[in-house]
Amino acid sequence: MVEHHLAHAASAFHPSGFDEAAVLVVDGSGDGVFATLAHGTADGLKVLRQFPFSQSPGWSYETVAEHLGLGNWTSSGKLMGLAGYGNPDRYTLDFLTARAGGSSRRS
Repeated sequence: MVEHHLAHAASAFHPSGFDEAAVLVVDGSGDGVFATLAHGTADGLKVLRQFPFSQSPGWSYETVAEHLGLGNWTSSGKLMGLAGYGNPDRYTLDFLTARAGGSSRRS
């Protein structure tokens, strides 16, 4: 059986017409992985790095959706859909302070 993300990568790279390319696959959590970075050549695909589903930004949506009372884990899609209707100018993130290395803390 072909690994889930490798199948996505192959279906994108091989018909692309490129001799060589970086291939990024991002989805829910096929095979427990949410993202795969691969290098495609005429010889095939070499997986360079995979990211486990526990590091998926989608899990953040799931947690927020549950706290908002939108339902169980299947409701993260509802929240993602609502995001397009938001007004980012209405809210500020002054309560977050950026730290070196990309992390943040609450003020």
